[in-house]
Amino acid sequence: MKHAKKVLLTAITTMLIFSAIIYSSCHKDPCSGVNCLNGGSCSNGNCLCPSGFNGNRCQYTSIVYYNNTYTPMYITINGSSATIPVGGSVEYDGLPGNHADGTAYTSGQTNSGSQIGVQISWDLVDNFPSIGPLEVDINVSSDYFFLRIINYSPYNISQEYVNSGLASQTLDNIFIPNDRNYYDMGYYKAWTNSNVYLYTASGSIKWLSDPIPLDFTVNQHYLFAAY
Repeated sequence: MKHAKKVLLTAITTMLIFSAIIYSSCHKDPCSGVNCLNGGSCSNGNCLCPSGFNGNRCQYTSIVYYNNTYTPMYITINGSSATIPVGGSVEYDGLPGNHADGTAYTSGQTNSGSQIGVQISWDLVDNFPSIGPLEVDINVSSDYFFLRIINYSPYNISQEYVNSGLASQTLDNIFIPNDRNYYDMGYYKAWTNSNVYLYTASGSIKWLSDPIPLDFTVNQHYLFAAY
């Protein structure tokens, strides 16, 4: 009887060992053949990347573009386009040392999508860093200013002339009701004698600021309060 129990125990042990060998051979290590770059480590078949790297093999670094303007920005880098909201950012990935070439632009717009003021554009040429992210601020230069209007008067505003009589004069058809809310207009050339004229629908001059005070810094703006 003791001999039979010993034989049975040996058989069970052999079966368990054989089952373990079969299980191991049928369940391959998920990290086998996974090559994580730049100091990354594999966990359950996925690369865990150190700070500054991303991608399925930790092969990429990134460039983050920040919209510091007053209007949404439209950006295209290496053929990939995105919209950056006001105060927002967008991130692009690439191999370290590769070029990130593209453009960006922004402008004020009416509710129907018509441009107000002038369009501001940028040519962007950067390189993906050896370790990321590289942070790039996109600013409007001191050569331009952004116009914002608040209407305290009893009239509605229908037109605005900016830089009237100057080489960069612009005329925009707008609608600013007398609701005491702030309305973002657009970008205009900044001169030491820049001015703003606002009109009612009848075309009579109701408000003017000539010249407007500007401090000639990046992302400058002027608030016109109409009374």
